[in-house]
Amino acid sequence: HSVIESGTGTGKTVSSLAATVPFAKRNGKRIIYLTRTKSQQKQVLNELREMSSVIDVFGVAIQGRSISTCPRMSEDPNLRNGSPEEMSRLCSHLKSKKGGGGCRYYDSICNMDVDVYVDDLLDRRLDPESFMEQCLDDGLCPYEMMKAAVPFADVVAAPYTFVVMPYIRERFLEWMNCTIEDTIIVVDEAHNLPDYLRESF
Repeated sequence: HSVIESGTGTGKTVSSLAATVPFAKRNGKRIIYLTRTKSQQKQVLNELREMSSVIDVFGVAIQGRSISTCPRMSEDPNLRNGSPEEMSRLCSHLKSKKGGGGCRYYDSICNMDVDVYVDDLLDRRLDPESFMEQCLDDGLCPYEMMKAAVPFADVVAAPYTFVVMPYIRERFLEWMNCTIEDTIIVVDEAHNLPDYLRESF
């Protein structure tokens, strides 16, 4: 366990990854890199892209359901103000519909070889926005494809919520196909955690 304090731009992200990635690879661990913002997630993936020239490492960023990850929300004005919980219920309902009437973005995923598609996206080491844009261009649900990519990733950049909220953490670890003991957790800008936890609970 360590706490590192240093000014902006001094290399905390790359230092934490340079320390944890080789250890994780040697010891069969996965890295959960918790961030507060999407730009911090992008920074993690940028650093991993640079590191990949010296070590075989794959990273993916995952975010909750929102207009940026759910094309149905962005297309339908009535859904744009939905909470993540409401969108989760709607997604579950639409995914359960067989033979049409559900979500065309999810249905497209069911009719393809997801592992091959995800493998290609990870090989290209796309930043989160490019990953989502590629999925949308191909008529696929970005949220579901992010979930599909998580088991293949050495490093998963995620919002704080994915670990600090017990019911979300349980589902997240199922997606990762590992236990919390199999992970190394890096918390970016941890000084935000007290206020974040107060608001969350």
